[in-house]
Amino acid sequence: VVTIPGPDLLRKGAKRLYIYPAFATYGYPNRDSSFYDARYNMPECHTCLRGTLRYEGNVDIVQCLADIGFLSLDEVDYLQPTSAPLTWINAVSQLVGAAAPTI
Repeated sequence: VVTIPGPDLLRKGAKRLYIYPAFATYGYPNRDSSFYDARYNMPECHTCLRGTLRYEGNVDIVQCLADIGFLSLDEVDYLQPTSAPLTWINAVSQLVGAAAPTI
């Protein structure tokens, strides 16, 4: 069993998969798959991997979003229901620590 922390999953776990020449895909594991051989009654299976397939480029995009905080589970004060209304560009500016643009 290989354990990859959630924040490192795409960076360390995603691998290029050659399934068919017309498809540029990457795959990465979905959590612990060690019990699926029993769950699906496959006792002869010595390696079981349950995963996700994504087109080339998706992994890089999602990793970038994670790196800048878009996938964080941390609560932020400016997105609370009681906060003042916020435009998308101002929310992103706060998220990445940039000055809010003047438009």
